[in-house]
Amino acid sequence: MQDQEILNVEKKPKRAGHDPQPAKTELLSLPVKDPDQERSRPTGSIQQKDQTQKRDQTQQRMAEQPGALDMHYLVMQSSRQVGRVHMSRTAKINLDPGQPKILQCLYEKRGNTPKEIAAWCVLDKSSTTTLLKLMGQKGLIEKKPSLTDRRSCTIELTPFGLEQALQVLEIGQEVDRIILEGFSEEEKAILSDFLARMSANAKKEMEK
Repeated sequence: MQDQEILNVEKKPKRAGHDPQPAKTELLSLPVKDPDQERSRPTGSIQQKDQTQKRDQTQQRMAEQPGALDMHYLVMQSSRQVGRVHMSRTAKINLDPGQPKILQCLYEKRGNTPKEIAAWCVLDKSSTTTLLKLMGQKGLIEKKPSLTDRRSCTIELTPFGLEQALQVLEIGQEVDRIILEGFSEEEKAILSDFLARMSANAKKEMEK
């Protein structure tokens, strides 16, 4: 049987003419919570337990295979670091981020329509439109009506755009020398193959 706490509850008197009765005090009993019973209740839900188990399993796998689960981060980190080196040089020839790869795409004839350029450069439609507009204002490219699709257009390099594209290629070779310093030719070939396969796997996932 639970302990009970005794509380004093004062009842207001009822009025009877001009002779009010004095206030009466009665004792009421209220149940008191058992602290031992409160502590015995479960503190986490089933969902929280599942999340904890998954976290423990992930930590165990990371301990068994150190670095294996961080591959995606290493790739993203490397891409950002290489991009910073590349942009530090292309900025000196007045090119904004995203523009050098479009110049390379056009020079190497990887595509000459906005859709083809977006696919090769891995850009969305909105970003591609904005970049092409700015490049046109800089005199790097010019748009011409498509001979096969009236709704589309083709993008071509201007003479100035061609000069800039050649400089972009030279910068790319310089960056390659920097980031591949100390790599053997065999290691370069293996790395190139791995990166191409990783890119293909990611593309396949996004096309599902």
